Amino acid sequence: MVSLPEKYKEEDLKITGNKGEAITAGDRVKITGRFNNKYGYYSLDCKSIEKLEATPVEYSTLNAKKLTSSNLKDTTLIGKLVMAEGVFEMPMMTMSGAYTFVYLKKAGLGDDFTVNIQYGSKPGQLGSLPDNYTDADVKIMGAGGTPINFKKKVRVYGVFKNDAIYVEHVQNL
Repeated sequence: MVSLPEKYKEEDLKITGNKGEAITAGDRVKITGRFNNKYGYYSLDCKSIEKLEATPVEYSTLNAKKLTSSNLKDTTLIGKLVMAEGVFEMPMMTMSGAYTFVYLKKAGLGDDFTVNIQYGSKPGQLGSLPDNYTDADVKIMGAGGTPINFKKKVRVYGVFKNDAIYVEHVQNL
């Protein structure tokens, strides 16, 4: 693995597999090694890492619970796969770092229901934004590279925590 700069981006992660193949963040891999638990810290001593064929996930078959106004405070949903439908709206400001947030409007979850989305160029991620962005600058990719219609209804799948969905998959409706 190439050393990472102090402030790194997902694109900075570059690993060479045991067969010489290039591996980057988001790739499906098989890792073999020995699992350790020393002093209460868990680690894996990696012996080999191999890039595997990408396998698409069909989110509609995963029984994600639909978020509604009546189950929004259900603590049993924390850390679980959920889904919601609505229309994305950009906030006046975005966050720096790996994730930012957007609002999911018309979802029946309140006016400013937060969806946390990772910056990047892969499906379910938000492309880079210029300093003075407009809605036209917003680029979110769906599965298979399908562009998401930013001002039209979408279905969002992700893990529910901190009263927000952490996006894994977005699809046009």
